[in-house]
Amino acid sequence: MQGLLAGRSILVVEDDYLIAMDVDNALRQAGAQVLGPVPGVAEAMALVRTVNLDAAVLDVALGRETAHELAKELRARRTPFVLATGNVNVAGQPDFEGAPVLEKPVRSQDLVRAIAAIVS
Repeated sequence: MQGLLAGRSILVVEDDYLIAMDVDNALRQAGAQVLGPVPGVAEAMALVRTVNLDAAVLDVALGRETAHELAKELRARRTPFVLATGNVNVAGQPDFEGAPVLEKPVRSQDLVRAIAAIVS
């Protein structure tokens, strides 16, 4: 998977430190430039509004927050995203409609393939 995401700028929004580090590592090994990981919506929104992104990886449940507003902002900017979620059912939620959903724990190769598919 090395080089599959070479030159791509990917935002990682994840509030669990260990999962965030695994995602960061997988994306960097695939050649991506990783922004974050950031644990919350405010930090992520600041990056989305100031940095040119190729894609994002979003955890749906971020402590007491959710990624709904962030998903809306990404869609408005035509930035594709992948959802990495645990127990959150995103079916029928329009903010997340059409986004690839990976169930945690996410395998590195599945994550990299999903990102590669949405940025190609």
